[in-house]
Amino acid sequence: QEARLHQAAKTLKTPAENLARRAERLLEERAELEGLLDELRSAGGAGETEVANETIEASVGGGAVTIVMDGQQHVRSVHIAPEAVDPESLDMLEDLVSAAITQALDKARELAAKRLGGLAGGLGLPGLP
Repeated sequence: QEARLHQAAKTLKTPAENLARRAERLLEERAELEGLLDELRSAGGAGETEVANETIEASVGGGAVTIVMDGQQHVRSVHIAPEAVDPESLDMLEDLVSAAITQALDKARELAAKRLGGLAGGLGLPGLP
């Protein structure tokens, strides 16, 4: 009877100890994750500034329309070659401007993904390149 009670007490103590160990590990992992997130925030701020200062140029129609955009996806300039302006064919010019803006946006997103993705990936967080 006493041996059974001793074994039962051991069994009850083991799950509590296991739970305490798991809780301790979770707290350690949380602290580590918070540290990684702090690093990401610091690195991201510097990376965002770097990307914002970059310019992207997109040209379509053999240079008929050129868009210059910064890394924050703000259009900085639009150049339309005089020969691209035909009052009889404004639809084509509108299509060229739209295509140039789309191309510039794609390039800006690509730049941001490359620069900022590299920073996040270096932290070793799961799911990041």
